[in-house]
Amino acid sequence: MTVKTPYQQYNEVKIKSCSKLELIILAYDGIISFIERCLMNIDINNFEGVHTNSIKAQALLRELIFALDMEKGGEIAKNLFDIYNFLIFRLVIGNAKKDKQPFLEVKEMLLNLKSAWVEIRDKRL
Repeated sequence: MTVKTPYQQYNEVKIKSCSKLELIILAYDGIISFIERCLMNIDINNFEGVHTNSIKAQALLRELIFALDMEKGGEIAKNLFDIYNFLIFRLVIGNAKKDKQPFLEVKEMLLNLKSAWVEIRDKRL
């Protein structure tokens, strides 16, 4: 049995008590954080770090894809599906080329999408 640190325990409770909307925003924050790590690792020529963090960002984007309700979400869900797949593609390109530009593009798009989710959340409060 693995002993969890207080920080890990806090995060586990935080995630379990979040609404779906909050989980989406947390996922965006996580992806953006991984992208920022990719950018820092490119600067220091740590290509393993770029790869590791790009893979983690892609995995979170896949989780967002799996969470889409295509039946209830209609056109919005379809559009998000396409956007998330495009973002994964750009992360793959950035990772393969160790090029900052695709990572910067993905980060900018995610910040814009996140702001829309935050606005939705704030209107519900």
